[in-house]
Amino acid sequence: MNTQLPKGRGAISDGKDTNLNEAPTRFITKNAKTLVIYFSRSGNTEYQAKIAQKVLHADSYELIAKNSYPTDYDATVSRSNQEQAGSLPQLVTDDLPNFDQYDLLLLGSPIWGMTLANPMQKFLEQFGSQLGGKRIAEFTTNAGFGAGC
Repeated sequence: MNTQLPKGRGAISDGKDTNLNEAPTRFITKNAKTLVIYFSRSGNTEYQAKIAQKVLHADSYELIAKNSYPTDYDATVSRSNQEQAGSLPQLVTDDLPNFDQYDLLLLGSPIWGMTLANPMQKFLEQFGSQLGGKRIAEFTTNAGFGAGC
């Protein structure tokens, strides 16, 4: 199987960040004042989230979809388009920490179809009302979209 994609056709998934074979990242303490919340399919956003966690001495929480995304790029694009036209994915958030402890929330997401990845959109839809009074910063990653617009 050829795992290399033509240049400008998105990141190759390492198969881990779809959480098919690996538990999601959960690093929650009692004293951190910053929480990094992120979604990563290919590992690019996760890499940036880990840097932020280390530099900011932050807690970290990886968002995961109840139904993991495929490792195949084209299959992920197809599913993402269907979700955008219908309903965003369900998230597994049983162990989401209480936001009261944190002064700053750092939200990380890849860019899908010129917007935040569907799981991050769902997080904001589902939990956005709980973020009032918090400082919020964001970071995004993009593995390429051809020549762009």
